[in-house]
Amino acid sequence: MTFVELMIAVVLSLVTMGATLALFSSTKNTFALQQAVSQVQSDGNAALALLKQQIRLAGHPEDSLTVQSGVVGTDGSGGDYAIVDASPGFTETASDDSSLIIQFEAPRDGFFNCAGEEFDFEDMVTVRIALTADASGVNGLTCQGTGDPAELVSNVSNLLIQYGEYSSAAASSPVVYGAYGDVGNARNVVAVRLSFDVGSDHPELQPRSFTTTVPMRNQIH
Repeated sequence: MTFVELMIAVVLSLVTMGATLALFSSTKNTFALQQAVSQVQSDGNAALALLKQQIRLAGHPEDSLTVQSGVVGTDGSGGDYAIVDASPGFTETASDDSSLIIQFEAPRDGFFNCAGEEFDFEDMVTVRIALTADASGVNGLTCQGTGDPAELVSNVSNLLIQYGEYSSAAASSPVVYGAYGDVGNARNVVAVRLSFDVGSDHPELQPRSFTTTVPMRNQIH
């Protein structure tokens, strides 16, 4: 083998190795991106499923909150519905466009709220769904009961809550969705729409949007 042939063989080997490394790097990045997409989708859907289960219970059972509302908010006369639980872990404020406060009686023994706290049958459960920043300043979608907020999914932005209020005077539809400030009486809120974006640490993955509409069966009369 001549020196020229040896150099050609070395160059071809380097080209082949470079192409192999490039293919490996590309495959690795694609796999990481697919994993990030799957994780975001799984986390977002899991959070939605848990929140829907809790929100559907607002006002449960139907005849237990004749004065109170399943949604903690205005009574339509300038006053606010009080939180039935005497010692919630958060300030007794009304719901708003980015913070939903609901209350209901536990439907069974061994019932867990979305914060992971356990209750017995007919215990009053009050939870607050909102965005809460962690120690590094990253917002997470949280559920708060009697203690600290429990994170349902991390890296969340653009949480929006719309309230569907029943109105017999509405022309096109008896349920009108809007901002909290448009609600006349929280007792007439029969559904809520939640939407939020979930991001990822992967630099190439854009935040994914999640949206759901949840009926509050115990508020419908």
